[in-house]
Parts: sequence; C-alpha cells; structure tokens
Amino acid sequence: MINHLINWSVRCVIIIVIVASTIILVRAFDSRRLPDLKIWHRPVLESEFSATDGDQISSLEEYLKLEDRLFTELNNNIYEKLSPEEKLPLSRYTTGSPVDPEKYSQNWNRSFELIPENMRGGVLMLHGLTDSPYSMRHLADIFEAQGFYVLCLRMPGHGTIPSALLRATWPDWMAVTRLGARQVRNKVGEKFPFYIVGYSNGGALTVKYIMEALEDENLPMPGRVFGCLISKNSAGSIFILNMIPSSTTPFPSLPVNNHTC
Repeated sequence: MINHLINWSVRCVIIIVIVASTIILVRAFDSRRLPDLKIWHRPVLESEFSATDGDQISSLEEYLKLEDRLFTELNNNIYEKLSPEEKLPLSRYTTGSPVDPEKYSQNWNRSFELIPENMRGGVLMLHGLTDSPYSMRHLADIFEAQGFYVLCLRMPGHGTIPSALLRATWPDWMAVTRLGARQVRNKVGEKFPFYIVGYSNGGALTVKYIMEALEDENLPMPGRVFGCLISKNSAGSIFILNMIPSSTTPFPSLPVNNHTC
C-alpha cells in the first residue's frame, strides 16, 4: 500500500514537472515572436523622485520642480526621438494627437492643486497603481466646490512611460504621501479638517500612512479617510468598499458599503 502511494506520488510530481516545463518552453518560444519593444518601454528617467530624495525634497514646491524636470526629460527622450513609424495617430507620445496629454491646458498626468476661494478644509488624493492624477479629477472638483483645498500628487513611476514602474517602489510612494499630508495640513492650518482620499493602491497607501501617523506625532492625522477598493466576484459584478474611520478612534468598526456596478 505504501509503495503504491509512493509510486503514485512520484508519477504526479513527474507529470507536474513535465507540464510546467512545457508551459515555460511554449511561453519562451512565443515571446520570441512578440514585436520589439518601443522607445517608451526601455528608457530610465533619471529625474523621477525616489524615497532617497526625501532629504533634499521635502516640500511641494521642490517636488513640483523635480516633476518639471522629469517631464522635460520625458519630452526630450521620448516625444522628440520617435521614429516616423512610431508616431501613431492615437499614441499619447505623438505630439498633437487626440490623446497627447500635453495638448490640453492642464496635463492631468501631473500633480495638481485646486484652491477654493473660501477654504474650509483640505484633502489629499492618492491615485491607484498604473493610474495618474487624472482619475481623481472629478472627485477633486466635488471637494473644491465644497470649499476644500485639494492636492493630488502623481506617484513616482506613473504618468510618464511604462518602464518607469520597473524602478518605482512602495517606499517612494509613501514618501510622497507623507509630503502631501504635511502640505495639506500646512495649507489649511489646524482649525480646518484634513482628509485623505485613496483609490485602489492609493487606499492601501492611506491605511499604511495612518498606521505610521499613529506612532509618529509629527505626521498629521487625517480627520476622515475615504478608501475605495474595487474587485470583481465570480459573476463579474464590481464591488466598491468604502471605509470612513474617525480621527478620534482611528480604527473603530468600519462601516463597509457594498455597491454593485
């Protein structure tokens, strides 16, 4: 009986190894038939922010200046070096195309501020992974209309080229989150409320920030946190989970609302 089980186990392992090896070989040969990488898949943008820059870049003004240099580098290394074959009519890297973000008065792939006439609070907005500040634009308009100063920061590795995400790390994003939180609190002062809105990966960064703020009194604690996590069930329905804890009890029993889209 034992010998039978051993033989059966050995055969299963051999079959698994053969199947896995076959899949790897097929994928390897398949990858050789893929088209060559484009110019926007390869470069490294040296002007991108990283957590190691935190000592030199500690204010919004300094961060935006670095972002200016980053997008100048993007223009010089990508936009101006496209070959005629790469200048596709619907490419975001083709100057003047309908999807060229630089075509509009505001490049929504970049960090932005909204400053109301009569300020009564401030909100920091954190976009999701592979996203950009543009995804927070309409929510930002709603908060501004209610008298909130809005700051939406572009996370490192986003809004430029795909290869930029190869170097971006979560400590980079947390450094930007801390910078943004301090900026919003300083902008609105202590008498007005301070909120954080995090979408998808921005929601995870928000929770991480709160955990840090609980242990570091130098980090401003938000009065409310709006987190949005999206997932699909087996039937394809989309559920949006909203978390709104209070600053006085950072992690009470969180009300969770499921909205099916």
